[in-house]
Amino acid sequence: GIGKTRLAEEMLDWVGRQGHGCASARSYAARGALAYAPVAEWLRAARVRPVLERVDDLWRVELARLLPELVQDRPDLPPPGPLTENWQQQRFFQAVAEGVKATARPLLLHLDDMQWSDEETLHLLHFLLHGARRHPLLLIGTIRTEDAGTNAPLAELAAALRHAGQLTEMTLGPLSRDETVALAEQTAGATLAAERAAALYTASEGHPLFLVETVQGGLEDVLVQTGPGSLAGSSSPMSGVSHIPPKIYNLIAARLAQLSPPAQQVASTAAVIGREFTYAVLAAALSVDELVLVDALDELWERRLVREQAGDSYDFSHDRIREVAYLQTSRARRRLLHRAVAGAIETLHADDLDAVAGQLAAHYAQAGDDARAFRYYRQAANLALAQHALADVERMLEAALAHAPDDPAVHLELRHALNLTFRYTLRLSDWHANLDQQRTVLAAYPAPQPSLELEVALDHCEYFRGIGAGEDAIHTATCAVEWANALDDDEARAAAYLQLAESHWSVSHMVDAERYFDRSAKLAHRAGAKLLEATSLELQVQTGMFSGMSSGTIAGRLQRAFTLAEQVGDYHRMASLLNKFGYLPMSAGMGGLATAEVDYRRGLALAHAGGDRGMEEMILANLGVLYTYRGDCRQALDSLDAALSIGAETAGYWRYWVALHYKGKCLLHMGRLDEASAVLATAVEKLGQIGNHHFEVMARCDLGLLHHLTGNQEQAGVELALVRELAGQHDDQRYRAWANTRLGYVLEAQGDVAGARKHYGRGHELHARMGQHFYALNALAGTARLAMHSGDSATAIAHAGT
Repeated sequence: GIGKTRLAEEMLDWVGRQGHGCASARSYAARGALAYAPVAEWLRAARVRPVLERVDDLWRVELARLLPELVQDRPDLPPPGPLTENWQQQRFFQAVAEGVKATARPLLLHLDDMQWSDEETLHLLHFLLHGARRHPLLLIGTIRTEDAGTNAPLAELAAALRHAGQLTEMTLGPLSRDETVALAEQTAGATLAAERAAALYTASEGHPLFLVETVQGGLEDVLVQTGPGSLAGSSSPMSGVSHIPPKIYNLIAARLAQLSPPAQQVASTAAVIGREFTYAVLAAALSVDELVLVDALDELWERRLVREQAGDSYDFSHDRIREVAYLQTSRARRRLLHRAVAGAIETLHADDLDAVAGQLAAHYAQAGDDARAFRYYRQAANLALAQHALADVERMLEAALAHAPDDPAVHLELRHALNLTFRYTLRLSDWHANLDQQRTVLAAYPAPQPSLELEVALDHCEYFRGIGAGEDAIHTATCAVEWANALDDDEARAAAYLQLAESHWSVSHMVDAERYFDRSAKLAHRAGAKLLEATSLELQVQTGMFSGMSSGTIAGRLQRAFTLAEQVGDYHRMASLLNKFGYLPMSAGMGGLATAEVDYRRGLALAHAGGDRGMEEMILANLGVLYTYRGDCRQALDSLDAALSIGAETAGYWRYWVALHYKGKCLLHMGRLDEASAVLATAVEKLGQIGNHHFEVMARCDLGLLHHLTGNQEQAGVELALVRELAGQHDDQRYRAWANTRLGYVLEAQGDVAGARKHYGRGHELHARMGQHFYALNALAGTARLAMHSGDSATAIAHAGT
């Protein structure tokens, strides 16, 4: 009530008079509020909606998630599919950004009560502001600070915008004595006596809402007679009211008490509906004559308790008024009104209950109707999952559990869905607790249920890998295979073996991982599960790149996987496979860097078009390595810095540290050894901490080379010996070869000719066996140097000539 919204509205009016675009929306604390609701309100604004007709069809389909009417008159366009992956959410975000950019003129967006904004809307705002730096866009957000403390995503957004220099913060304080008198006289339309003006200032303490409510309600006489604070008697129904000062609560209650009985009834019903309400819902929920309803609404409007909005919409002049009106209604009557409002919404939105499922669930929950509350919370969770609004998914599923019937199958299904949200958000303690509950429910069955046991086992596998408990994941995945065999279902077997393979991969058991990926791919092929087969083939190849799979085999399986991904139209998988196509020549030392760059660029274009930031990060990092090998270190650093920037945004975790290792590799090639040392040491430490030992081996191998180049042969030998040991543990033939060659460098520098010759020979043998002939030349060159220094010119020339 300090005047935030009024100040923003004045700015909106001023911008509109200049002929620029502007749109206003509000966030709500309502339990059933939909994710992205303020964004949809912006896009429907009169100065924004028409320009959306000009956006490309790709973005039009994405925007139809919020504005279904965009594709209703375009039968040639498909409806938007569910948002199940992060990259799909990024594409949706990009579509909103394209819609904003289409305005092609200065645009002001206003978001009121931003402290209630959902996490997904805040993530979208961060994306929008980050990506629209060159577009004349201003966002004004009003925040009630006393309610903002629990909104961690809002705090993160503010911190990020401060860091980027994109945030200006204004704190509105109370009015001065002169300002208080001026506002009071303007509101009253008359000059106030000095005594009355002084009493108003003392009582209101310069708070505009209190002041305006006092003057508009004609309560100055009461205020002067009783003195400040005396209206808040102990009998006031204050329980459950948070952050409403007693003076303001009682002042608003006094204004509501002045209403006629019909107006009080309408105010109570409107308060149950929410801050905003429509005439249609109000009329359907109230069994009163239409003329009585209109007169009551007029009374509320004349007393400035509600405001008219577009169409048949109204809203309370301030959320505090709505809160007090709600709490002034008895609990029994509130239950009755919630049921009536829910029935009205069901009737009015019978053709599209998805859009109001969250509201219906919240109303039926307050009405005590568990069955309907459960049904609509589950429906709202499905809608939120389709929008990849994970915070809303979790909130709706938890609410659904609270109202669910006493059926173990229902509880297991809800907890399985919750596991998906905890996996994406890495809420490990909540994930663990949910798995325990899942197991408890499953134990209540008198006999084993193979399909449910399989689902629970697969959920546990994901969790164990998430916390780095690879051996537990392997044990659980083995049990999952047994349950899948009991079902005699090839697709179930394929899913179980895929989990078993990924579990072995997580602890660097490359041989076992490759074998189980192969089995999963074959079972998926037999079941006709194309995407599952493509995923298994790709991950099998990823394993083979570490464990010495031949280049020809890798290329063939990648091509098969790419064909399958194309057939099902999975652009995320296609981009990932193009990344592997580009990586293959580098990992195998085959040459062909120009072709690799083409594949990387194709994959990058697909990832960018799909908004798949994680895949963009990986491909940019790999491009950095390619440019390093090609000697274009400046372009390499640009690409790696871009990858690291994305990693910092998306918390890519292991991918971020891999990209950091690649930057250290580039700095090493540039001769910036001090910088390289610090970067590589950090990458080694972080990759080791998270248990990514196969990538840790890669970073340690480069750190060993750096120690050799700086003359610290002893430390180089220690690092490279550890690389050989770790690589041997997970059968990484590629880095066993690299470690042997680089140990040859160290021993050669120390004058141990016999030891150097032995390690050069072993490195050459391993690289040649894998068909990595270019990398094998490094070891052969070392052997030639040894022969030359020992006087064996013929052997040296023979090796050098190779």
